[in-house]
Amino acid sequence: MTSEDVVPSLKRWGQRSVRAKNLFAVLADIRAIDKYTVEIKLKEQLGTVVISLAVPNNFAAIYPKEVAEKFPAEVKATEYIGTGPFKLVEWRPDQYIRMVRFDDYKPRSEKASGYGGAKIVYVDEIRWIPVPDVATRTAQMETGEVDVART
Repeated sequence: MTSEDVVPSLKRWGQRSVRAKNLFAVLADIRAIDKYTVEIKLKEQLGTVVISLAVPNNFAAIYPKEVAEKFPAEVKATEYIGTGPFKLVEWRPDQYIRMVRFDDYKPRSEKASGYGGAKIVYVDEIRWIPVPDVATRTAQMETGEVDVART
């Protein structure tokens, strides 16, 4: 991915994301400086820039330029490109998302830190199962039915 992918992806995200609205309300300009540098200029200071770009829920996903420009902001992108340690195998809306280890993934050399650095895969498969009810998620954790839950 290069800055030529990042700029159209961020512009699309700015029109689509609830999280992006505050950022884009004060955005003066966003442009590619060189192959790997993007400049974001604001009309005024905003302390939530990094949080807005990186928050796990509704984050600024970067697509190849062709994909970002192919899907208008009001249309959900249906072409998924990833760079991480897992690959999408199956998505059944309201049932689960199934991801498996991506054997060609090469971890970064830096130590893992939050969402950055090396990501080492210790499992072969992950299933993300939506459980809307908080009490049910809590009970699943208490009984060991699931390994991780956000409450």
